[in-house]
Amino acid sequence: MLNGNIQIFDNVTSLSFRIATDILSLANKSINEKKIFRIVLAGGNSFLSIYKLLNEFHSEWKYWHIYLGDERLLTKFNKHRNDNMIKKQFVRGLPIPKKNINFFRTDFGSKNVLRDYEIKISKVPIFDLVLLGMGEDGHTASLFPNRKKNFHLKLVNEHRSPKWPDRRISLNYSTLNNSLNVYKVVCGSSKRNTFLKLLKGKKFPISYINGKSEEWYVCSDCLIS
Repeated sequence: MLNGNIQIFDNVTSLSFRIATDILSLANKSINEKKIFRIVLAGGNSFLSIYKLLNEFHSEWKYWHIYLGDERLLTKFNKHRNDNMIKKQFVRGLPIPKKNINFFRTDFGSKNVLRDYEIKISKVPIFDLVLLGMGEDGHTASLFPNRKKNFHLKLVNEHRSPKWPDRRISLNYSTLNNSLNVYKVVCGSSKRNTFLKLLKGKKFPISYINGKSEEWYVCSDCLIS
């Protein structure tokens, strides 16, 4: 069985609108209470329409602090990097202070990337929201099945990803779990078998990240043929 609530949607459009409005509501609540909203963003196609919607909404953007769950170690302007997708679809044109946008510094080698980002996240007492997608194999961020789980590490340096590209940096389980809320998004018929196994209790990497509270946003194509 899964932790948290499961919301089922007929299509990506309705799912995207619901999760985008939920994110905005949570952000506004956090900003009203403590003048800050710390969010960990996910990469992947499942989040494209969500970020486009958020870009059109109104919020007190100066209080948003953005982090990434993982990054693909590609050249700086490669369109497949998560930060470039998020810049284009979400943060473009929004008055979020540059100092509040915490992307990976992939320009100076993976070991230094880890050290630099660990310094950034060590300053975060707890995230307000972590967004997670799920791959066909149950991976999330760049945490893949059949890897030794060291829950004490804050970040993971992935050298042999089963998905292209093979080199990635990811927040680890313990870091992603340090969140008040976790929203998980699962869409696509190719993920049906894995999601049905999750419902029956099988564990995948995404199973180990729950935060204080979690919500599942699931397209109906993951449940029926």
